[in-house]
Amino acid sequence: MWKKIKAIFLTGKHAREKKILDAWGQRKTRNYSLYYEKLFFDYQQHDYFIDQQSHDDLDFEKFFTFLDRTTSHIGQQCLYNELRSGQKSPADLQELERRIQALSQRENDALILKLHALRSNDDYLFPHIIHGQYPEASRFLPWIKGLQLLSFSLLLFGTLYPVLYIFFVPIMAVNLFIHYRHKANVGYYANMLSSLKKLHSVAKKISPNLDYLSEAEQTTIKKDLKKIASMLNRLSILKTEKLFKGEISSGFWYLAEVAKFMTLLDVTIFESLIKSVRKEKKAISSIYQLIGEADVALSVLALRQNLPFHCQPVFSTDPRLDVKSLYHPLLEAAVPNDLHLEEENLLITGSNMSGKSTFIKAINLNAISAQVLNTAFADTYRSTVWRFATSVNLEDDLESGSSYYLSEVDRIGEIIQYAKEEKPHLITIDEIFKGTNTIERVASAAAVLGYLAGTAALVIVSTHDLELAELLTSGFALYHFQEKVRDADLSFDYKIKPGVMTERNAIKVLSLAGYPPEVVEKAKNLAQIAYETTSTAPPTPPPSLR
Repeated sequence: MWKKIKAIFLTGKHAREKKILDAWGQRKTRNYSLYYEKLFFDYQQHDYFIDQQSHDDLDFEKFFTFLDRTTSHIGQQCLYNELRSGQKSPADLQELERRIQALSQRENDALILKLHALRSNDDYLFPHIIHGQYPEASRFLPWIKGLQLLSFSLLLFGTLYPVLYIFFVPIMAVNLFIHYRHKANVGYYANMLSSLKKLHSVAKKISPNLDYLSEAEQTTIKKDLKKIASMLNRLSILKTEKLFKGEISSGFWYLAEVAKFMTLLDVTIFESLIKSVRKEKKAISSIYQLIGEADVALSVLALRQNLPFHCQPVFSTDPRLDVKSLYHPLLEAAVPNDLHLEEENLLITGSNMSGKSTFIKAINLNAISAQVLNTAFADTYRSTVWRFATSVNLEDDLESGSSYYLSEVDRIGEIIQYAKEEKPHLITIDEIFKGTNTIERVASAAAVLGYLAGTAALVIVSTHDLELAELLTSGFALYHFQEKVRDADLSFDYKIKPGVMTERNAIKVLSLAGYPPEVVEKAKNLAQIAYETTSTAPPTPPPSLR
């Protein structure tokens, strides 16, 4: 019979493990915010991080969800923190690659299964444990310890000297008050800190098998694990609520409660535990990072295995961008593109839906992944290391009464300040100043872009305004995306081409959409008048640029 029970148990265990391993490395789906995933990031003090507008412009949460192949919640938090930081040092990138290559040479099923133990909601709370505030030691702690000594003395010597029992009721009454005064605080922090047991267990199991760790690192990990282990026994004394299940076990919980209030052990142990946690935050953080780094390296390994193609980036100090077959990672059938810029910035012309916005986002997402995960979605990727500033998806601010144009003005003003910094920025602006009239839009855009071209930034701008290309006579390479209109068909190849867009097809699209012929004809006539009035005919393509 026991063999059958054991067989059933093992069959169920193997089925669960197979399900976990089959799901590992697959693209995840989310329909909720990343509040818990970003907790670790929220606690960090960053010299630089991708700001909120760039985060929104680049669909950062969707990008994170695509990249996230982690197994544990700790891995998720570490991955989010690294991506939002936007860049790593060359040494950190080399270390990440060393971990990835070490893991790629071994069987990782056991590691994945152990990391999977850290997937409960409580495992999102480690940033609170490491960086959160804890209550200060009670100013009455010496008195509490005195009462504790009296309580033990009374219990030990009361049978020998029964007269001592006259103090029993008042002392127990005070103890009961102190016990329940601290109970909520003790319960809250004991619940939060209980995750340390799993953290310790998982790290202890996986660390000996992480081949990329040096002997010195292994020694440090063992010391940190011992520091955490010293807290666990005290923590178990505080966590007696788990006994409060069923009629029999509830009796044990009741006895434990009586023992705690009679001796005030829970209060003094809690104070001792909180003191240890404050003292050993560095050790807890070190073990948290150990698990997170292993999971992130596994995640990048899984990501690479599921990409159509990728490359490791090459970085230099030269302000250049050279990519071949670069594609947008979030698109199922992304069209790859090549681009080579030496010291020029980039002005892209083209109509709506032609691929401008997708391409400039793809450049940014590739740069982030290259700088953080040492992985680019391209055949080759060469660039410097950028910080990021974008103006792509601005909206009216209804609460402040700010119009779209004023939102643009504010954001591009911020971008100008970023461009003044010594660190080079990748500045991306989609449809610059589209919230105002054509003449002032083109004039303002030309002035701003001319200024930005004189900074250390790489500026990438898309526009409908072909007139802008004529005003930017230096500092910008001109490229375009062009749709094709044939008979009753509108098509896009999504390939970037050198030069300025040569055809204006907006009015043709009206015809394809079934607008009345008289409307289309009227639009053509008015457009021709506008070209003649402004003395700006549709431009001829300039010489091809590299």
